[in-house]
Amino acid sequence: TVLFRAAVGDILRAGGEPFLDRLLEGNAAIAAANGHPLREAYRPEMRKLFGDRDNPITASLMKDVEAGGRNEADHILGWLAEAGDRAGVDTTLLRAAWVHAKAQAERRARVARAVH
Repeated sequence: TVLFRAAVGDILRAGGEPFLDRLLEGNAAIAAANGHPLREAYRPEMRKLFGDRDNPITASLMKDVEAGGRNEADHILGWLAEAGDRAGVDTTLLRAAWVHAKAQAERRARVARAVH
């Protein structure tokens, strides 16, 4: 939800299902490559959650980015992107979300420096 700055349902209604699918499958592949495979019994539940066009959930990281506070982009998205690279998983969308969150922090820092 960080990349799109919207809730899951909003992203789906805007035509973002292919992007969510790529992110979910990529993250599952990264987890599996790091010894934490997604339980197949959970996959339908995950699909239901991330296929619900009325789903209002957002990531806490998105809320941090929007609030203008510190965020854990490097710790979450950065780690996932680097782990994905090591596992041979396409991390293009993860990296876009990571750069988005970091760029927002950089912009806030630049504006704060200009004010002082």
